[in-house]
Amino acid sequence: MSVALFSPIRCSPEVLRKTLPTWFALENVDTFWCYDDNAELESSALLKKFEILPKREFERDGYGVTEQGHHWPGSAVARVAQIKDDAIRAFLKTGNSHLILIDADVAVHPGLLRHLLALDLPLVSEVFWSQWTPSTPFLPNCWDFQPYGFYRPETILRLRNPGQFLVGGLGACTLIHRKVLDDGAQFKRFPSLPPNWGEDRDFCLRAQGAGWPLMIDTEYPCFHVYRPSLLPQLDGWQKAGCHRNWFSAWLNTEWESQIRKLLN
Repeated sequence: MSVALFSPIRCSPEVLRKTLPTWFALENVDTFWCYDDNAELESSALLKKFEILPKREFERDGYGVTEQGHHWPGSAVARVAQIKDDAIRAFLKTGNSHLILIDADVAVHPGLLRHLLALDLPLVSEVFWSQWTPSTPFLPNCWDFQPYGFYRPETILRLRNPGQFLVGGLGACTLIHRKVLDDGAQFKRFPSLPPNWGEDRDFCLRAQGAGWPLMIDTEYPCFHVYRPSLLPQLDGWQKAGCHRNWFSAWLNTEWESQIRKLLN
């Protein structure tokens, strides 16, 4: 098995200095690719270990990150979809067996890829937890139905436990077998989906439509640096060996009550 890793990168240098080394610590990666979409030269300078995909001409799209959340206009989602589909086309010209797509603000456990490959699943994401706004509970990078819905509290609460679970959508740290991409899975937008809900929704619909199950793994949770203030906590997670139990402080009884209140 051989793996190509790809990411469309537009991120602050402070975050990239933390996330990128965790990618390079992964085993079994044959090629590191990225698309340099950075607005800061300091961020671009950190990409020397990557093979950089050719530039596209894009209009400014208004994407931005604050402590309150991420601003994702539809034009930014379309931009990322085109970039990821370029990466798929480049991947299919190689002999690699798998493509792993990782968002630039996601740090990973060093044993993650070895573990995901051993699962021998056609399509699997590793869970991470994000507090999308400061006043909402932590939620996973997977869902039951489009665009980001959950049928019941238990479909979120179960993800605290180690294992693999069937879901209705996933993204942001995803290992994809070549046969799924040969079958036509791509990120191009479905006109029937809202344009600002994320390109992963479109990809998941195509994969499901072709009969591929969507699985989320929870053995080696990633750390999503969704806002700059999380960087000190990322350090704590790494000092703790990137262990899944570190997230118990987030996913506690108070959090469970919030989830039950949110979905009941």
